Order: sequence, then C-alpha cells, then structure tokens
Amino acid sequence: MKSQLFGLAIFAILIVIVSATKVRYDNYKVFKIRTQNPEQQKWIEQLASDSRNFNLWHSGVEGEVHIMVNPQKLIYLQNYTRSFNMPFEVMVSNVQSLIDGEQPPKTTDDLNDFGWTRYYPLSAIETFIDDILDKYPRVTSQIDIGTSFEGRKIRGIKISYKEGNPGIFIESNI
Repeated sequence: MKSQLFGLAIFAILIVIVSATKVRYDNYKVFKIRTQNPEQQKWIEQLASDSRNFNLWHSGVEGEVHIMVNPQKLIYLQNYTRSFNMPFEVMVSNVQSLIDGEQPPKTTDDLNDFGWTRYYPLSAIETFIDDILDKYPRVTSQIDIGTSFEGRKIRGIKISYKEGNPGIFIESNI
C-alpha cells in the first residue's frame, strides 16, 4: 500500500498544470516569403511580436521567412507582400491538420491509463487531480503555485504524511 501510494505521490508531484483551453489552428496557413532586403525581412519578423496573429517559424539570412498567419490576417499579409513585390507561397494550408496528424487517437477515458506517451486534454488532467485528492484526502492537498502567462491558475498536489514536513518540487518542464 505504501509503495503504491509512494508511486502515486511521485506521479502526482510531476504533474504541473497550466490551466489553458485547447487551442486550435484551423485554417492558419504558413507562408514562405522571399524578402529582398534586410528591412523587408525585419518587418516580417516584427509581425511575430503579434503572437495572436503571426508566428515566425523560420528566419534565415538567405532572405527567406516562414511565418504562420491567423486566417483573419491573411489578406493583410498578402497585400503587404504584393505591394513590395515579395514573392510568397503557401507551405502549409491548414496548420491544424499537421497537429491532428501528430496526436495519436484517443483510445480511452480511463484515468488509470495515464502515462507519458500522449497528451491529455486539460479536463482529463483536472479530473485526475481531483480524483487523487478525493482518493487520498489524508495525505494530499491542492496547491496553487502561481498563474500562467494567460493569467490562469497553475494547480498541483502536495503530498505529506505529517504537517510541517519539508516538501520537494519536481519540475516536469511543461
């Protein structure tokens, strides 16, 4: 029982959750743009500072930039590149299709099958944390360790057999 609880404790400590909704990139496109001078390349690179609409995938010294574009900003980018005679082509017509191809199909909702081989939706992770807290109320407690960049709560589980014992934090690089 103790070894099972210890294994569960280690697993729970490793879970650091950034409360975020699942982001989708339906109809986002990736363009390859050939810049003709450093000013054009710098302008394209500066678009990436608007991270809600653009994301720089590649910026090479050879005058080629790959940038992901929000569908709402497609015309803006196309008009600008055309007005300065910057040739462009669509490299990826739907970024979400690439993401969908990378994620293995969901096979089960059984939280006993949690592991490190796939991604889980936030709702499943939150349910798992809540189940651990409900199953082991004497040794677990919820902790909030901060907020994400988006201002969402980051949850964790504190496991302690005795009040006042020192704790450890294992960073899971999420």
